[in-house]
Amino acid sequence: VMNWNASIQHEVARDYVIDISYQGSGSVGLIERWELNTFPIDYAANDPALRDKVFAASQNYRPYPQFGNVTFRSNLGHATFHSGTAKLEKRLSRGLFFSTFYTFSKTIDDATDFVQAQQPQDPFNKRAEKGLSNEDQRHRFTLAGVYELPYKRGAQQHSALRAVAGDWVLSTNWAFGSGTPYNALIGSDANLDGNSNDRPYNGDYILGRNTFRGASSAVVDVRLAKRIPFGERVSGQIQIESFNIQNRVNLNSPNTTWGNQLKPAATFGQFNAAGDPRQMQIGFRLQF
Repeated sequence: VMNWNASIQHEVARDYVIDISYQGSGSVGLIERWELNTFPIDYAANDPALRDKVFAASQNYRPYPQFGNVTFRSNLGHATFHSGTAKLEKRLSRGLFFSTFYTFSKTIDDATDFVQAQQPQDPFNKRAEKGLSNEDQRHRFTLAGVYELPYKRGAQQHSALRAVAGDWVLSTNWAFGSGTPYNALIGSDANLDGNSNDRPYNGDYILGRNTFRGASSAVVDVRLAKRIPFGERVSGQIQIESFNIQNRVNLNSPNTTWGNQLKPAATFGQFNAAGDPRQMQIGFRLQF
């Protein structure tokens, strides 16, 4: 793995720092898994009669019909990563701290893992496997912040106001991101290599790897805490927390089955699940 980076940092105002950076990496010699004793997914695609014969007696059409599956592991995989990040941070002062990141990135590889499900669908055209990585997330924004409410127990405010509003700390975490890629799959083992990772063939070409992208996500968590002293050695803390406070529906698990027709199935790309809805909890912790 080769890594390279460059960054520039500047204090734009008192307690405010901006950082612009670039990160890149290149990986070679990644382990991959191939199935060698199979035939291309588009084998006899334009000859239905021959294709029926292939599926009826597939063993006879393997490159080495005297063998079953022939698994080959190699270190021929490669990956590249490029990203640019903008960071704005406010150092803690007057009870306020926050740090924000925005990252624009792209990750390309020819196999994200060496498990069977990630092996090339066509060992005769490995170049067709080059595409977006499963981990590629083009946009990501995060924010973490803490704010100490201005009322303090030692301040000169009214005693009742100090008791109710004093010593509260508000904190938050934001995480927004674009969707990650996924493959369109026909839902069956078209080239009979024992793996159902075959992508659709539309009569002219096979769809590229990871050509579709899932839904974006956005989650905002908020926490409000107050420390209550009960003497020199004992204190309590009230905690009020909310996760996904905006109650956003973050869709995931899209249906990846295209089917074996030229056009995708009606259910292709439909989302089958979603992340957690808004959750809230109140707790009390005693420290001694």
